[in-house]
Amino acid sequence: MKRILVVEDNPKYAAAASYFLVGNGLKIAIAADYEQAMEALPAYAKTGAAMIDCFFPKRAGSGDITLGKEAIKRMAASDSAELEAQTVLKELSKYTDVKDPELVSLVRAYYGRSQFGGGPTLRSIKSVSDLGLGVKATTDIVKNTLRIAGGGHSSPDYFAALEKAVQDSENNQALGILVADEAERLGVSFVLATSTYHHDVLTQPIQNYCHMRSWTLIDCGPYKQDDKATQEYWDYVFRTLSAKAECLKR
Repeated sequence: MKRILVVEDNPKYAAAASYFLVGNGLKIAIAADYEQAMEALPAYAKTGAAMIDCFFPKRAGSGDITLGKEAIKRMAASDSAELEAQTVLKELSKYTDVKDPELVSLVRAYYGRSQFGGGPTLRSIKSVSDLGLGVKATTDIVKNTLRIAGGGHSSPDYFAALEKAVQDSENNQALGILVADEAERLGVSFVLATSTYHHDVLTQPIQNYCHMRSWTLIDCGPYKQDDKATQEYWDYVFRTLSAKAECLKR
């Protein structure tokens, strides 16, 4: 593995990667956005490797966020917890206010991302609607029930947070998963490398997607995004990628 494509839109992180990799005798190319990455990837099929950032634009300065929305849909469609939560919310919409953010958060925690699952609690919640108490009262009862059953835990809407982030900036598009999908199709060894923390509200869906696909995601600790500008970070990324590339050769 002598040739590496680094997909990185942050100049500081790209410079740190370049300094480390070139200093270790590797030939590298930098792709600063999705279009550059997709154009470069075929040249690395079966003979090279890639280090892929998670968040970057389609084309720098274009303002095009259509692929970012596609990436969110792809992750949501593969997330069993999200699908279960959406199924429950669809049922609850018949007699509760599913626009109530606290209700949605409690549903995600109890049905989508906890050990409890949807058994008798959902059946008992359905029976509340037969009391004819109205939407607001029924919603309050459901929230109280879920607070007790779930021990007070709630869960954020990761995909809504991603949608908002993408609307705020084209640089927040999770296009790394689309590039990684293509790298896998082409047979390019790769790891995803991000400056965010894997349990960050924007990165958790990517972590879940990587887990589902058996991909490697290398992150930074909470509030330690500049670790990605260190040589130690890129040394770890390189060693992880090297081990993966060797494993795939066997």
